[in-house]
Order: sequence, then C-alpha cells, then structure tokens
Amino acid sequence: EITCSGPRISCIASRPLIGKTSFLISLALRVGILRSRKRIAFFSSSGMGEEIYKRMASYISGKDARSIGFNNKDASLLLRVSYNLGKSNIYIDDKSTITIDYIIDKLNDLKKKGNIDLLIIDDFSYIINAGKFRTRRKKILAIKEISKELNSPAIITAELSRRLLRRTSKIPKLDDIRGHFIVDLLDVILLIHREDYYHETTEPAGN
Repeated sequence: EITCSGPRISCIASRPLIGKTSFLISLALRVGILRSRKRIAFFSSSGMGEEIYKRMASYISGKDARSIGFNNKDASLLLRVSYNLGKSNIYIDDKSTITIDYIIDKLNDLKKKGNIDLLIIDDFSYIINAGKFRTRRKKILAIKEISKELNSPAIITAELSRRLLRRTSKIPKLDDIRGHFIVDLLDVILLIHREDYYHETTEPAGN
C-alpha cells in the first residue's frame, strides 16, 4: 500500500492534467480525516487550497466537486468543511516555490506538536535548486533521509515525458519519468494512465 507505515519514498507520475494532485488530495482526506486522522504535511505548488476545500465539501455533501463554488449558495457547506479541516491534522502549504531547507524547517516546526505520519510533495519538480541540494538526485536523497527521520512514508509526484505521445500505445513506462535516472532511489512507483485523456484532451505546449 502506498501509505504503509515506515520510511519509504513513493512516486506518482503521469502526464499533466491526468489527476495526480486530485489523487493526492483524496488520499490526504481519507487518511487525515475520514479514516485514521493521521498527521499529514502536504506541500503543493499547485495552489490547491481551493481544490481541497471543494473536494472535502464533495465528501461531506455527495455533490460533484466541480459544482461547488465559493458563494452564498454553498456557504454553510464550506463552513462545515472549514470546521472539519480545522479539527484535522492536515498541514497544507501551497507556496509557489519551495526548497528542501524550507520543507525541513516546516517539518521541524510541525514535529513539535507530534510526529508526521505522511509527507506529500506535489510537484517535486517545483523544489528549486538551492544550498547543497542542487541536483534532482540530491533532492531525492534528502527526501529519503527526511522520511527515515520521520519514520514515515513520503510521496512525491513527477511528470512523464512528452515523448510517450509519439508512441502508438500511450501506456507509460518507467523510462518516461523525467530524469528517470532517479528511479533507482524510489521504493514505490505508480504510473497513472487514462486512455480517454488522449482522445479528449489537448495538452498544453511544452514538456
């Protein structure tokens, strides 16, 4: 199981817009609120503060998250969401750029109130090069060390290379992970694939 106890580093990888962040939000809500109320540190550059509110509201009400808005109509529902998140042990940091040292400092502050049961970093590529952590490998090794110190699992996300779009079969392979030389440092790898995505979605330009 991707959230099993003990130190390990898992990677969830896909093309853009397939659902990595949505998957992690759902996972955090299940683990941090709906089931065991584990302590979770969730770092995301995706500006997902609004999204996690909508998904929590969806869990509470059964409504489609896409139909929930920040307006008077859904005000009472969002108040219930705020109450539940306030009682949870989920720490959310959606700062646009972060460093390994920033993550370490935040975790040290959080550990003063108890151990962190799960560390989530979405998206790993947004951890900027700084200090002694200036390569992808060094940053992965640092996260592995953090996981060991916490004695808890860490989950990161990564994008798959655009080159898979040139193949007849769009089913991802390990070497589609950008900077795939880090694969040997990972304990668990989950490649997300949705066949309908390649028929319905026009991907953004770039890699």
